[in-house]
Amino acid sequence: MEALLIINSILVAVCLYFVKDFHSDFKEMTRKVGRLDGQVRDIHYKLNARNRVKQK
Repeated sequence: MEALLIINSILVAVCLYFVKDFHSDFKEMTRKVGRLDGQVRDIHYKLNARNRVKQK
């Protein structure tokens, strides 16, 4: 019975490690997506400004 508790504890620890690792990867990806969103908005704004100038 004790062996099952030890194995269960190890499995829980491994699962928590991977959840923590995934969470940190997710936070990093969210930051990168936020930066890319800002860059896309800047490009979009510049293209719209250029098109407005060409239309005049």
